[in-house]
Amino acid sequence: MSDIIDKFGKAFEQRIYDYARCFSVKITDLTLEELIVQTWKSLGYNPDWDAGGHGPGKDIGVPELCLGFSVKSGKENSKRLTISSFRTTRFVTLQEKLEYFDGAGKNYTHYLVLSRLEKKACKSRPIGSTIYTARMIPADVVVAGDKEWHNTPSGWASNTVDGVRLKIQKKMSHQFWFDIEKDTLDNHPDVIHLFSREISDNELGSCDWKRVA
Repeated sequence: MSDIIDKFGKAFEQRIYDYARCFSVKITDLTLEELIVQTWKSLGYNPDWDAGGHGPGKDIGVPELCLGFSVKSGKENSKRLTISSFRTTRFVTLQEKLEYFDGAGKNYTHYLVLSRLEKKACKSRPIGSTIYTARMIPADVVVAGDKEWHNTPSGWASNTVDGVRLKIQKKMSHQFWFDIEKDTLDNHPDVIHLFSREISDNELGSCDWKRVA
């Protein structure tokens, strides 16, 4: 399996780089899913994907490998990675929300996360850049029910356990958000770092469309 994941990581990195060179705008959620699906297809697999589906849980499955992915665009800084998750207005109590997060809602094996870290141009760095980082994070790294929760002005929030903390935002349809500390991502034995690729602002949208055509 590790050889397959390594091949996927290299092929996915190339697709992200090719996209960034052709388009200067950020990769949308649907486009990200498409790039992942096309990468798996290029390796000879037949992924399951409901393009444009808005259901919670698994976005892409690779049945041949017994893999299911919740695809996420993460926000990253020097300390942590932040990811959005389920909306849970249909569940009344906090306990119901936590049980869904850890139970029926988790119908995937991994989070497949592409984060984007922008480095703005400045005097010491006249040309800015964007760092794309892709990771496969096992679903059981993020658990809601093993934490202590408290009320906040915007909803609920948990304490931090093993580098992971969660919150629920009432104004966002009771949506789960979670942070994972970078130390946890770097040192957890089951988190797979697929790639980090820095692309300068000069490269974004720079491809020669005449040659592409």
